[in-house]
Amino acid sequence: MPSDLARLTITFCVLLAIQNVAAGQFDGVYDDMASSLPWMQRIRRDLHKIPELKYTESKTSTFLRKQLDALDIPYQHPFAKHGIVATLGSGKAPCMALRTDMDALPIPEELDVSYKSTHPGLMHACGHDAHMTMLLGAAKYLKAHEAELQGTVKLLFQPAEEGGAGAKVMVDEGAMQGVSAVFGLHVWPTAPSGTIETRVGTLMAGTDKFLIRVTGISGHGGTPHLVKDSVVAGAAIVMNLQPLISRETDPAQGGIVGITLINSGPGSPNVHAEWVELQGTVNSFSTSGLHHLKSRLEEIVTSTATLYRCNSSIKWNPIAYIPVDNSEAMVKKVEQVATQLSHVKQFVYLDRPSFMAEDIAFFNDVAEGAFIFLGIGNATLQTDQKLHTPRFKMDDSMLPVGAALHASVALQYLKDKQSEKPHMSSSSHRTSIEL
Repeated sequence: MPSDLARLTITFCVLLAIQNVAAGQFDGVYDDMASSLPWMQRIRRDLHKIPELKYTESKTSTFLRKQLDALDIPYQHPFAKHGIVATLGSGKAPCMALRTDMDALPIPEELDVSYKSTHPGLMHACGHDAHMTMLLGAAKYLKAHEAELQGTVKLLFQPAEEGGAGAKVMVDEGAMQGVSAVFGLHVWPTAPSGTIETRVGTLMAGTDKFLIRVTGISGHGGTPHLVKDSVVAGAAIVMNLQPLISRETDPAQGGIVGITLINSGPGSPNVHAEWVELQGTVNSFSTSGLHHLKSRLEEIVTSTATLYRCNSSIKWNPIAYIPVDNSEAMVKKVEQVATQLSHVKQFVYLDRPSFMAEDIAFFNDVAEGAFIFLGIGNATLQTDQKLHTPRFKMDDSMLPVGAALHASVALQYLKDKQSEKPHMSSSSHRTSIEL
């Protein structure tokens, strides 16, 4: 029978354990991040002022490297023109990557804020300034606790997410060498602040963009029998593409073939245009589905243009985006961490994927990955405006949450991977990785 002192000790330990679970195992990480909130706000707002389009992120890259230099974190540069790979930890396996995107959008900002974009016509309207700030916050914490890292962490600062497939270029240039897992997040204004949304398997669609050009013979509006009407051919193409989804795609699988822009150039109302351009996107939840829709689109465009005695051409993006597929093991890892952060209000498993696309898919394709949506929606703060709109706004109180998620997922992943290894008597058996 245990003594009274032993029973008291056991009771105290149980109560302490309950208190730690209630408080959240990783709240200490969050508290450290929260104490750095003024620093993170300055970082984000400085980045918000200098938005740059895909593959032109020179100022952004310079700014990020100055922050890494100040934190005494080594890095390699450039990847994909302006990307950075910073490294923390032992330099040995296991190795996990944490990723952020860097580029902005060609959207004129309408917010009247002190940190408004200083680059006319450009704006961080997709939250990439917040993503970079969160990763820098995590970097600051992990550097201060580098001795606790049971392996290596790579910090991926990736350019050209907005249509440029910067992640694919970084993979091809060796940024993911030695990496066994990757984590990333995206701020999500349609979810309440503090909510995490994700799913196992396909989270986001694959996509490709197209530009169709139909060329005919122009002529006077009073002699339509002498023209080859590119506009009529273009209109027929729009209509003929519709059955690709309604009649050729399994409704349970879904897909998108969307014509989003039509342009016949400058002209006069009484002149038939010589050419018309149609632009849009194709989206699917599978790579095979994407290939099928692209192949059928090409067949329909060619045959329809020929039917109307016109010529046609199609240009696709240089790199099609593959679907974002989440590893079950990594999603469960993120859930394990998130439920131990009391500032994460809810962890939601989505019942269906999003038709939006994200090039973190290329990182997830070469390592087990988890990508999540971090809610920033707060009507009072007006941070519930949609992504890619001129009034998109960040809830800065979520910066420490995102930073804590990055750091905590890395710490937990490396710890768990080490515990999976058989105990070895000599450290010579540990695997070095190429960084």
